[in-house]
Amino acid sequence: MSNEETANSVRIRKSGRGFIKFEEFGVLVVLIILFITFTIMAPSTFPTAANLMNILRQITEVSIMAIGATFVIITAEIDLSPGSIYGFSGAVFALMMAGGTAPTLCFIAALAIATGIGLVSGTFVTRVGVPAFIITLCMSMIFRGGVYIATEGHQVVGIPKDNWPFALFGSRIGEFRFPSQVIVMVALIIIFAIILKNTSLGFRTYATGGNIRAAEVSGINTKRVKLFAFGLAGGLAGLAGIVSVTYLGSLYPTAGSGYEMDVVAACILGGTNLAGGRGTILGTLIGAAIIGVIKNALVLMHVDAYFQTATVGGVILIGVCVDTMVKRRSDARLA
Repeated sequence: MSNEETANSVRIRKSGRGFIKFEEFGVLVVLIILFITFTIMAPSTFPTAANLMNILRQITEVSIMAIGATFVIITAEIDLSPGSIYGFSGAVFALMMAGGTAPTLCFIAALAIATGIGLVSGTFVTRVGVPAFIITLCMSMIFRGGVYIATEGHQVVGIPKDNWPFALFGSRIGEFRFPSQVIVMVALIIIFAIILKNTSLGFRTYATGGNIRAAEVSGINTKRVKLFAFGLAGGLAGLAGIVSVTYLGSLYPTAGSGYEMDVVAACILGGTNLAGGRGTILGTLIGAAIIGVIKNALVLMHVDAYFQTATVGGVILIGVCVDTMVKRRSDARLA
């Protein structure tokens, strides 16, 4: 073998090892395996361009919410309220729009309310000392009831569509009618992935969840970091609710119900550690894609809706178990 061939061989091996060291490699392999499996099981319906476009649209809202949830979980907290914030902010936006309020004011009001809910949860966690599980569960119940109160249990219709929120979030672009909300999702993923990996805010977020005492000794205001994470999670859940309204052109009182588990599952499957200190936005996106692919394939195969819910629950259980085992092995190596 010549020196040039040997050098090429070495470069290939190094690139292969680099790919395997890619942080989201494992979960990406799972997604690929699922895609191949469902393509074999439903070759005439699953791998079509229309269906893949549908999967992309379906994971958009969960992915947007999961970005904020990733920040929260990395700080070693949990948020069980995104589904209710999604529904409540969507209801505020839809009702104000249907009532003839200016679109910009509707958007700002819905987003501000959603962010405010997240900040209230964060304040209870950081200042009062209420466990995040408890306060976000309470917020979820309060604002799920708020959705029914605001809508009186009826679907909100009559929302005008000739405005910029619908053009930005609810339109379809080009010959293939590509959903504009997917572009928004990708933009948000890129922005927050950069923030988490390449800014001091991202460093403080990881440090807060990794070792809160060491972070505080280093001068990091961990309470402020957690407050930001909860505010971000609330704001992005509100944005997802607005996106839903612009796509559907209406709002059901049940909007967002059950999304909490999808969001948490996306984060865990994507490698975000429930104990804090570890996780990536890209991993969360792949986790959301796994949930979306599974749900979509089950529908195409005419699996009962109750089994779909059970399947997602099983996926979360497996994800938690794997996450726990990985954490134990990591702790054992450091000991």
